[in-house]
Amino acid sequence: MITGVALYYVFQKVDREELLNSIVQTKIAYYLLAILAFNASKIASAFRVLEFYRAIGIYLSRLFNLKLSYVGMFYNLFLPGSIGGDGYKVYLLKQGNNQVKTKLLVAATLLDRLSGLAILFLLGGVFFLLSSFDAALFY
Repeated sequence: MITGVALYYVFQKVDREELLNSIVQTKIAYYLLAILAFNASKIASAFRVLEFYRAIGIYLSRLFNLKLSYVGMFYNLFLPGSIGGDGYKVYLLKQGNNQVKTKLLVAATLLDRLSGLAILFLLGGVFFLLSSFDAALFY
């Protein structure tokens, strides 16, 4: 409901005709490339978290884990804090695996988030060094 109100507010402030013109003028290849890159990122993230789950004794199929990642991403859109989807995944996995402790599921999910953050920092550092910003800061 909060998301719906926020979207309504935003769309009241946006010039719809200008937005539509921008969408129509954009090349479709850019949209397809963005969709491809986004989904490649989600697939890589799903494979990464699958390894954490396997380390604590939860063996899921790759397809089920990918579906679980997309469902978690959907819940992240609507639940506060963008961790609601992670909570849902922990809840769902706990329901199917009573022998695995909730603490281990939360730890695996948290380690997945931290490893993703570490990768982003690494990529950011590499791109920073390849950019011209480092010359402006150090010289």
